[in-house]
Amino acid sequence: MHKELSTEKYLKSQTRGLRARESAATRAASRPGSTQEGRISTTPTSNSGSTQEGGLWKPTDFDDTMREKQLEKELLYLRDPLDLAENTIGLLRKDDAEKALNMVRMASKWSRCTVSWNHLIDYEMSKGRFVEAMSRYNEMKKRAQQPDAQTYTIILRGLSWHPHPSQSLHRALHVYHSMFADNCPVKPNLIHTNAVLKVCALARDMDALWGVAARLPRKGIGAPDNRTFTIILNAIRAVAWHTDNDLPNEAPEQKSLRRQRAVMQGRRMWQEIIPRWRLGMIWIDEGLVCAMGRLLLLGSTKQDHDDILSLAEQVMAIPRQTPSLIGPEQLADAGEPSIAALESTKLEEPAEEDIILDEAVQLETGEDAQGKTSFSPPSAALEATQLEEPGDEGIVQYETVRFRNDGDAQGEIDFSPPTSAPMPSLPPGFRNVFRPLPQHKTKSLSPARPGRNALSLILDACISLRDVPSAQSYWGLLTDPSGPYNVQPDSENYHMYLRLLRVRRASKLAVELIKDMHSGELETIKILQPKTFRIAMSCCVRDKFNVRSLEYATTLADVMYKKFDQPDIRTLQMFTFLISFSARSDFRFSVSAFRTLEPGMHVLKMWVNFGLADVKNEDKESVVRLGSMIVGACDSVLDKAGDRLAKEERRWLVGWKNELNAWVIRNTWKAVTTAGKRGRGPGRLLVAKKVEASERKEKRSDRRRRRRAMRDKAKKKAEKEIKKAKVDEGSAPEQALKVRFIRGPLLGGRSKSMKKARNEMKKSGDFDFYNEQ
Repeated sequence: MHKELSTEKYLKSQTRGLRARESAATRAASRPGSTQEGRISTTPTSNSGSTQEGGLWKPTDFDDTMREKQLEKELLYLRDPLDLAENTIGLLRKDDAEKALNMVRMASKWSRCTVSWNHLIDYEMSKGRFVEAMSRYNEMKKRAQQPDAQTYTIILRGLSWHPHPSQSLHRALHVYHSMFADNCPVKPNLIHTNAVLKVCALARDMDALWGVAARLPRKGIGAPDNRTFTIILNAIRAVAWHTDNDLPNEAPEQKSLRRQRAVMQGRRMWQEIIPRWRLGMIWIDEGLVCAMGRLLLLGSTKQDHDDILSLAEQVMAIPRQTPSLIGPEQLADAGEPSIAALESTKLEEPAEEDIILDEAVQLETGEDAQGKTSFSPPSAALEATQLEEPGDEGIVQYETVRFRNDGDAQGEIDFSPPTSAPMPSLPPGFRNVFRPLPQHKTKSLSPARPGRNALSLILDACISLRDVPSAQSYWGLLTDPSGPYNVQPDSENYHMYLRLLRVRRASKLAVELIKDMHSGELETIKILQPKTFRIAMSCCVRDKFNVRSLEYATTLADVMYKKFDQPDIRTLQMFTFLISFSARSDFRFSVSAFRTLEPGMHVLKMWVNFGLADVKNEDKESVVRLGSMIVGACDSVLDKAGDRLAKEERRWLVGWKNELNAWVIRNTWKAVTTAGKRGRGPGRLLVAKKVEASERKEKRSDRRRRRRAMRDKAKKKAEKEIKKAKVDEGSAPEQALKVRFIRGPLLGGRSKSMKKARNEMKKSGDFDFYNEQ
């Protein structure tokens, strides 16, 4: 209560001061000839508090005073920090950031408004103005407004939105490490750590990432969770993936070794995750499982891809639909030392010096005298002795691997392969990393629920293993509405499954899947795309030796006409190829297939003839190419059928082919000339000849035009001279004048007719008159 009265008293005093200054400014402005140092001022004055210098009006402090007065009146009703924060949000939604900033600055004199400053910083971050956001953060501290945990979260999260994360990394690290200072009232929590880890991962700076992760405690508050491990696994995969683009000339062996090193780091980290999950220290979600699975996809061995299916069985309780490449004997020999060690250890209260392992779980006892472990690059080095060749069943056999610890804290794993093997061998301790847990040990565990991402990951693994039957089994198990998982696939899941059906040449299943997608609730999600029909039609083309493949393709084209106003060109091209190929064995279904193809081609013709301005020339050329393919397919059907084709069908097919052929020829010439004018394609020579002929024609027309103009001018001059000489019509002098003024300029006086006229005039005695004229 006392605080509210003091605030109200302060505002009233400020208001009285503003009124006094306003009155003084008004009185000073009302005097037309105010003096300064004994001299009369000639500057015009105004009651609005503005001055005129050089013909321009400039605002004075009076305008700022009025705005400040208005803001203080509004702040009288915003004494509660919550009301001020809500008002700040409303102004920022209207993009009135200047007013919101001024109000927060004024309110900072007597109230704590950290939340409003947080909104201002978050607004600048969302607009991509990172320098201004950091300026708001510094100004907030200068105005004695202490940042809270949300302030640092907003800053670190906003810096991860930077278009160039490498430029914002040093700012994020500076803010994060400043939280460990003794005078900082806010200590970093796991949310801050995950935010700065994300910045390091986007910048692909693994050294900075390991340095931040080394501060994490092993257990208790602040210990890494599923989000932390997900960020680190994604960072390892991103660095391995982007290095391929940075090193385009890298040898394939070095590329495989680098990727295998990244996969090995992920395996070592997963060996730390599973014991924590079994002891209830963390929970595993789909994002963490898919991050580990995507990292395994970078591996170049079948074992890496097969472990993805074991991973899904281990933490998602999805039973394997195919036997594992590693037999039970090898798993029994491997043992599970890390899990047993953690199970036999009781969890104690976390100490400040306890630190968690990095991506690698120590295969040997790596604890120091204080019982700490480091989240730094591993120091134990692996030395592979020999990698045997894969057996007949495609199972990779591994031999023993010995470990050495040379005491170098900065040492790295020796992944250099032996001279006889192209890849490093898998240590025995990693063979059981993804082994399913026993039933009596998983009763109290909550498995991760699979979703669309997990379905996509499993299908990717099956594609890499070339195991289509298992992929179909997984698809049916996960997408069954009455099953335990009931995953709703998205468009990418369907496209991947259609590719699997294409590998197996299952055109019937592909068409049935498209029909199911077109009907029911899936239609509202807009899953069907032109790409979907393209993949399904390619499945029918791959299954072209099936006698019913053309029937399935016809059904697919009918569904596409119902879905899209404009059919996909590439899909119709594959449909035309399938018609032409099927006519070699049986032409009975070809005519009905052509009738199905006709409306689609008609729409495309109208689109080319009367299309909008945004129609690309490449699309027009594709439609013309489709028309030529249809003409060739019609010829193939007519040649194959012969007289066995019905007269009506033959008459319709020949008529449609001739009409389409004329349209193709007409548009082919247009396309060729258009390409030739651009200096490319086979039409450039034709266009050059055509241009040369048109230039010759233009020159001839120009000569005719000039001669016609000269003739008209000569005729007018001859008529004028004839009237002036007053000669009779048809007489020899008139003819002489015409020859002189008309034929002379046109022929230069060298024609035979002119010489003949001269001789006749000499004989008749009129030559003297001609010379006189």
